[in-house]
Amino acid sequence: MNKDTSTISKWERGEQNFSVSDLMKVAEVLNCPPSDLIENGDGLSGEERDLVQHLRAHEDDRRILFGLLDTLKANRQGHARKDNAA
Repeated sequence: MNKDTSTISKWERGEQNFSVSDLMKVAEVLNCPPSDLIENGDGLSGEERDLVQHLRAHEDDRRILFGLLDTLKANRQGHARKDNAA
C-alpha cells in the first residue's frame, strides 16, 4: 500500500482517518467489504451483527428462524384480514 508504519498505527488507534481510496485498498488486501472496517458501517447493532454471524454459521438455525418468520407473517396477514372484515 506504500504507507509507512506510523500512518497505519495511527489508523489502528483511531488517531487519523484514512481516505476512501485507502479504505478500499485495505478492504481489498483483507478480502472483506469496506463496511467491515468502519464501526457500525453496516448500520447493525452489535447484537444484530452477532445474530447475522450466527445464522451464517448455522444453517439449521437459519432454516428454523425463517420458518418462524413465515409463520409470523402468515399470522399478521390473518389478523389484518380479520380486522378489515370487521
